[in-house]
Amino acid sequence: MDRNTIPLEKITSGQYIPPFIGQKCPVCNGWGTVSFQRKQCHACMGKGYILIPAETEREKDYEESKT
Repeated sequence: MDRNTIPLEKITSGQYIPPFIGQKCPVCNGWGTVSFQRKQCHACMGKGYILIPAETEREKDYEESKT
């Protein structure tokens, strides 16, 4: 199937809600290491980012907008 033959409506219809939101690791600041690059970051396991469940963020935004 050619990409040019796929209708655009099928690709963009509906709202996609991701299960996780990626954010830069606050412990290592995205470097992946701590202690002057001697140890792997324990929070992100050396990736440089952490995954936060999107449901938690949506609930927090909802609670903040209520008050």
